[in-house]
Amino acid sequence: MKWLGEGEFNTKFFHKTMIKHRQHNIIFSIKSRDNQWLLQHKEIEEELVSHFKDMLVESIVNRKGSIQRITSRIPHLVNPDENEGLMREICFSKVEEVVMVMLPNKALD
Repeated sequence: MKWLGEGEFNTKFFHKTMIKHRQHNIIFSIKSRDNQWLLQHKEIEEELVSHFKDMLVESIVNRKGSIQRITSRIPHLVNPDENEGLMREICFSKVEEVVMVMLPNKALD
């Protein structure tokens, strides 16, 4: 509450708050995958980078089967004829024609 009142001016309170915040966010040690404690900054950094690289690697390169399994459960709301109409190329002249017959400040029904 005091910080809200004083703002983040160059005050003693602000400096103490930031130092406490910084100390709270420091990682001093972590346990590696092989259950050993890592204390050195470089070791911690390497373990974290390795962990997140492994976590972000995609295990399935070919997603076609997965996509088909998921999409097979989605109900079909558009029939093939409607889909063909939706996939047609848009003709600028048709759009212009529809816009011209619209009443001002009105939307199409």
